Order: sequence, then structure tokens, then C-alpha cells
Amino acid sequence: IVVPDGPLSALPFAALPVRDRRPLLEYALITLTPALSMLRPPTARHPNLHTAGRPTVVSHIGVGLPPESTAAEAAALERITASATVRRTADRAQLEAALHTQPPADLAVISAHGSPGAAVDRSLWLADGSTLSAASAAMPPWPSTVVLGSCWVNGMIVDTGREPFGFPL
Repeated sequence: IVVPDGPLSALPFAALPVRDRRPLLEYALITLTPALSMLRPPTARHPNLHTAGRPTVVSHIGVGLPPESTAAEAAALERITASATVRRTADRAQLEAALHTQPPADLAVISAHGSPGAAVDRSLWLADGSTLSAASAAMPPWPSTVVLGSCWVNGMIVDTGREPFGFPL
């Protein structure tokens, strides 16, 4: 676990060469966090995985993405439906409902454009034209693993003497 300060936040820790000039990510799992207080305590896996044996995936593909990207994403989701339960969502209400549905999701995959700006002003553009702001993204019960493919939103703002802050997923 790395808590970088100031300009160190821009350092690609996973790519740092270590033994035999190979990147650190080949030897260790690296977790970056803006503050240790943001880490959640470890929890047991969802009980539904042990009984049903099928993971649950929540997916959302936003607006304005290139057709070849959305087709590839949809095809990948289709391939995993044989071994996972996939909850596809088309708008913000469906996304929030899918995240609140039991059994809880094991993975969320969201591909959407985002808006730039200060971290608290950032948002994702969802498929129905609505947005998911940084403030509202902190509310739903997200699974422990979220794959967020989004321009602008994933950046981290680092101001000297202040806590770094990014989109809260």
C-alpha cells in the first residue's frame, strides 16, 4: 500500500524497475490510496459465491463511446454470461438498483465518458444522458472490485499541502 504525497502521486510505482530491471508489478500487488483512512477493513467474500458459484457483475456502457468499443464491451459481457450473472443497466436508476439488488455484486464494469474539472465536480455520462457525479458515486454500495473505463474522471488532483482527491470509486 502506497500513500504518495504531492508530486509522488504522479510516479508510476507499478512500473518501477526492481530485480533484473523488471517492473515492480511483476513481483507485488500495489495499492495506491490518497490516505490510509480511506481504506476499508477486509471483508469476507459475498456468501452467494460459495453457495451459487456464479459471480454477479453489474455493467453499464455510457453514451458517446466509439461503436467499435461498445461492440467489443458488449461482446465481452455476452461471453461471461455462461459463468456469471450479468446485470446490464441503461440508466442511472437501473445502475443504482442493480448495485442495491441482492445478492450483492462482485464486480462492476462501467465504460463511460466523463467530465473534467475539480474532483468534486467530475461526473460520468451515463447511457440515458444522465450523469453520476462524484458526490452521488460515493452513495451506492459498490462491490470490492470496480473497473471504471472513463476519460477525465480517473485523474487524481494533487495540490501541495492538501489531500489528493479523485473520483470516489
